Amino acid sequence: TASDGNGGLITNNARDTISLSGRLSDGSPGGMLSQTTGSTPGSGAGGNISLIAGQSIGISDGSTVSASTSGPGNAGNILVKANEITLNGGGTITAASTGAGGAGIVTIQGIDSPANSFLIDGAGSGVFTTTSDTGTGGNITIDANAVTLQNGAHLSSSSTGLGSTGNIQINAGNQFAT
Repeated sequence: TASDGNGGLITNNARDTISLSGRLSDGSPGGMLSQTTGSTPGSGAGGNISLIAGQSIGISDGSTVSASTSGPGNAGNILVKANEITLNGGGTITAASTGAGGAGIVTIQGIDSPANSFLIDGAGSGVFTTTSDTGTGGNITIDANAVTLQNGAHLSSSSTGLGSTGNIQINAGNQFAT
């Protein structure tokens, strides 16, 4: 959204599998994107993104799920819900603020929570919340029986501006491996 109205919801529900993969022809990430760019006070918030699959969700090969703001409106939140969740080959989930609005919250969990497994594999792959102005960073919450980060994967909440970073909470029932 670029005005006073709020952004719409982006929802993808699948009985079995959701797979997001690759980049667009101009090299920018493919995937699901929600952005608010309004610059006046009272500008609308970004839309929330929800991916829910009965079995698995994969985000790979440079694809992204991203909610961001560059103005005073807050970015949307991101919910990823499946029994098996994998990010690899530069696949990312990102909530970001480059303005006064807060970055969104990222929640990763299973259908009946917790997820069986959450795997982040490879350099450039990860879950990120960032802020580079006065907006606060978003929180990351992961609820899975097994959480694995390998081969240069990242979980990160960062600030390069005046805004506070978000928190990262990992509820790994049986295994947390890096």
